This record gives sequence, C-alpha cells and structure tokens, in this order.
Amino acid sequence: TAVEGQPIPPVLVDVDDVNATVTVEGLPEGLKYNPETKQIEGTVPKAEDWGDKEEKTITATIKAVDEAGNESTKQITVKILRDTDGDGTPDVTDTDDDNDGVDDKTEEEKGTDPKDKDSKPAEDTTAPTIDAGNITAVEGQPIPPVLVDVDDVNATVTVEGLPEGLKYNPETKQIEGTVPKAEDWGDKEEKTITATIKAVDEAGNESTKEITVTILRDTDGDGTPDVTDTDDDNDGVDDKTEEEKGTDPKDKDSKPEKPAQTDADKVDPTIPEKTGVKDPEKLTDREKEEVKNKIEEANKDKFPEGTEVSVDDKGNATITYPDGSKDIIPAKDLVFQYKHGDPEIDDRPELPISDIIEPTVPGKTDVGDKNNLTDKEKQEIKDKIEKANKGNFPEGTKVDVDDKGKATITYPDGSKDVIPADKLVNEKSTGDNPGTTPGGTTDPTKPGDDQKPGDDQKPGDDQKPGDDQKPGDDQKPGDDQKPGDDQKPGDDQKPGEDQKPGDDQKPSDKTIADKVDPAVPGKTKVKDPSNLTKDEKDKVKEAIEKANKDKFPQGTKVEIGNDGSATITYPDGSKDTIKGSDLVDKIADAPTRPSREDKPSKKKLPKAGIESEAMMMAAAALSTLGGLYVSKKKKEDEE
Repeated sequence: TAVEGQPIPPVLVDVDDVNATVTVEGLPEGLKYNPETKQIEGTVPKAEDWGDKEEKTITATIKAVDEAGNESTKQITVKILRDTDGDGTPDVTDTDDDNDGVDDKTEEEKGTDPKDKDSKPAEDTTAPTIDAGNITAVEGQPIPPVLVDVDDVNATVTVEGLPEGLKYNPETKQIEGTVPKAEDWGDKEEKTITATIKAVDEAGNESTKEITVTILRDTDGDGTPDVTDTDDDNDGVDDKTEEEKGTDPKDKDSKPEKPAQTDADKVDPTIPEKTGVKDPEKLTDREKEEVKNKIEEANKDKFPEGTEVSVDDKGNATITYPDGSKDIIPAKDLVFQYKHGDPEIDDRPELPISDIIEPTVPGKTDVGDKNNLTDKEKQEIKDKIEKANKGNFPEGTKVDVDDKGKATITYPDGSKDVIPADKLVNEKSTGDNPGTTPGGTTDPTKPGDDQKPGDDQKPGDDQKPGDDQKPGDDQKPGDDQKPGDDQKPGDDQKPGEDQKPGDDQKPSDKTIADKVDPAVPGKTKVKDPSNLTKDEKDKVKEAIEKANKDKFPQGTKVEIGNDGSATITYPDGSKDTIKGSDLVDKIADAPTRPSREDKPSKKKLPKAGIESEAMMMAAAALSTLGGLYVSKKKKEDEE
C-alpha cells in the first residue's frame, strides 16, 4: 500500500535461489526493485487525475530465473491511496482531506468541496445557546443536579462564581455538589450568589448566561431549611413558642422551661378488645358499663388511683385523671355493631349469636301425623326454614327437626334457637277435620324461654278477637262450623255437587293480594309514631321492600302514612295494608337492654294482621260457601 507523495515501507522479494535473476515489471511510477537490498522501494508521486476516487489498484509481476534457465513468476497488487493535503494521512482516514480547518462532514453538509482548500463554508459567527435554571441549595445537603444545556455539543463550557462545594461536571454536563454548612449567618436565613456559565464553540464564538444560586440556612442539619422548618434548632420547642418565650430558636441549648407533665401526658391508655353493641348511636346502660369495665381492666396497672372512666351514648370514652387532665378514646376503637347472621370475625362477639338473630319462621307444612313426622316431612320443614333464612343464618348454622316437628337451630358458636312444632306443622285435613295452613311467619322460641301452657295458643297483640272481625288461629269455630281464615274450601272441602253455590256466588279469581302474604320486618324506631318524618317513612318503606324482595311482583308500590301504616298496591290494583303498630315503635326515653320479647321481629304477620281489600271480598264469598257447607253437614246428621 502506497500513500501518494510518501515513501513506501520497503517490501522484501524473497526468492529461495540466491543466484536467481529477479525482475519486477508493472510497478507504478516512483517504485522499483532494488537487487542489492532485494526490496521494492520508492515513492509514488502525487497525481492530478483522481477525479472523485480516493484509491487506485495496480498489478505488478515478479519474475525469477535461475542459472539453469528455470523461470517462475508471482503477481502482487499495489494499492495507491490519495492524500489531497499531502499530510501523510490518506483521505480515506483523514477527517479534513484538504486541511482547510473545516472537517469533511461539515463541508459535505454545507455543500463545499472537502478536497479543495479554497472551497469551505462561510465563517461561523453564531454563538452557542445556553439554557440552565437557577439553583437552590440547602447548606450541608447535596443539590439536585442542574443541567447546563448548550445547543452546540462541541462547545467548551465553563461555570464561574459557583459557591464552595458546587462545580460543573463536563461529563454529565451538570452542576453538582454540596454547599458546606456556614457559621457566619448572623440573623439571616438565606444567601444569594450569582454564577456565570460560558460556552465557546470551535469557531471561537462565545456566549454567557448568569444564574442565581440561593443558599438556605439549616441550623439543625435535618435537611429542612429554616425558612420552612417549624423547629430550627430541633430542641423540641417550635420557633414560634421560643420567640414568644424569649429564647433563641436557632440555639438548641436555649429553650423555655418545660411545664410539668399532666397525668394524661404520662399515661398512654391501652385500648381493650371491642365490645359488640346493637345500636352504635345509642348504647344501653349495660353496654356502656361493659365498655367501661374493659377499659379499667386493660389499664388496671396504668391508671393512677382516683381515675374515672365514663362512656357516652355513642361509645366514646373519657378518662379523667386525678389532676383533672383527660384522655379520650373514640367509639370506633371501642365498639362495633352486631350484624344479623354475620358476627364480626376480627372482634370477638360479647353476646351469643342466638341473642343477635331472630329467625324467620316459614309457613306451616302439612303432615300426615303431627306426632310422628316422616323423614321427608322433616326434611321439607328443614328446607323451608333454611330458605326463609338464607340471608339471615351465618355459615355453619345447623337446623334439626324432631319427630313432632320442633326445630332446633344451632349456630356456629353453639347457641341455639327453638321453633315450636305448632308453628311449623299442620296435620293434613280429614273429612271431619279441615286442616289449617296459615301463611306468614311467627315468633320462634329461644332455648330456656318459658313456654307456659297457652303461650302459643293465645292470639298475638295484632290478632286479638275482633281485629278486622276475624277470629285468630286459635279462635276458629268448631269442626261443624265454617272454616277459618286460612281454611277456604279446597278441592277436598267443596260442598256436595247438589249444594255448590251458583255462578253468582262463586268467589272471583284470586288477586295478587290474595296470593302474596307480605313479610313484616322488624319495627323501626321513630320519635313520634303518630307523625313520622320523611326519613322515618323512607326507612319503613325500605325495610318492607327488603323483607319482600323475593315476594313482591315488579311494579308493586309501597306507601307509608303519617302513622307508620303501609299500603301495598300490586300491579293489578289489589292492595294489602300493614298497621303502623306492626311497623314502628317509639324511641325509648332511657336506654335499656331489650328483653327477648322486646327484640325487633323479622316475622310476618298472619293475614289477620294484614288487611286486604281482596280479602274482604274473599271473606264474603267464603261466608256463603261456609254456610252451604254447614247446612249440608247438618242435613246429613239429621238423616
């Protein structure tokens, strides 16, 4: 390889016969074979006919003839490289071929000839542009790096006037570092310094930009400057208090005398396990006492003698120490509300589940022998109870029905509820003894509750004889009298063929009100049962709709009167009415734990307690049918 105008490194021609005659033909001008040194030597002169090429290739032939006349040849390639500026660096590697001070790439970009030193771009007179922000430095803390952005990557950048600890890093192109803590602040909290950034490009064009460096004092060295720190010297006393007390907020050894600690300052009350309550807005006296006792027990080794604990109606506890200082524990840390069928898991309940849940009792099941139920009949009763309480019973609840139809409900905590057989079963009717299958639900009996003879036979408060002029379930006429409310003549109870009523005496087709037996939810507490507020009416309405979400057909409307009574209007226009006394209860003046009988019931009232326009029509028709039935029976007896 030969660079034009430059001597080539000698190339040895090695022939194994020292007596052979060696010649080289076809070498370019300036190169020749030296038989003395046995090398190809010389300099290829500069050429003028390069055009746009940067190299030429020539083939030369080496010939060797020994004394016997034997001849051999070998071809070699000679590559000649162009060197426009004659600096010894061939153009193929030279970045400035014509050595005019402008690199080839720039000349190509600017449209000038990189191989002609007289052809170069116009002189650059544009100075670089500098972009950099001001700096805020907290003494003793590293600053966030500040980028110095210059639009000419080849420019030389320097920054002068930076405070001690800060410098420009040309590798990252950022101002970096930490301003050391100073001692000469006096009463100042910040200092301002001006620094100058300078950028010079390859053409010598220079530009500068001034930036402001603000140094913030940090007396306690916590990284928060004094201008925003509320306790500059970190002595535990805020600056405002120190200024008011006349001490130096920047000297940790200068602070006001600390006042004596109160009992409340010394004691950190232990918060006991939460207590389950029925109404977090109005705790009973027993519940408040239970919360109080728990706090005292949890803090028996903490509270000084004479400490008093009081709990308000919402469960907030106030602890009053002997010196009069106080601590308050909010209700959210002390109480939680029991949920029907879903006792808290994280907070151990304080009452058995049977005291929380009021099982819904389904309609009675017809059985062949009420003293000896079949397995199928017991399973039917069990299924009905579970279905009626699917959103009520917690997981793990078991229902057992004995041979006489009594149901025992066992909850996961072992507590139990019992529903008597006479509220669950009805012996199938015979020719002389029509059976009864009243709809709706009744109250279950808890284990241990006194079940005095007659308790389950007397009519309920809303089923007293005379209500709506209908006898209660246990006030039905005898076997030879007309059927009770729920004993409309069925297919097996029709009068004889010659005694059935005429077409004008048949009851009309049943309305929705005849078919639906609304469930009556637990009573809603109100201030004045004779004049409910809008919110109270909405609560009663919501409770009815929720209790009957699987019963009411779409389009059913529920309206609540001022006295709490509910009128249920079905899509066919028929209606049911629930009396206000079955739906609302006055808020008690003093909180007392409700007894088992006082608990809000989820039971449904029998039809005697739900007045229906459709029922009144059906009653008239039944009366006629009943009369015919009794008449036929009497005639048969006489015969």
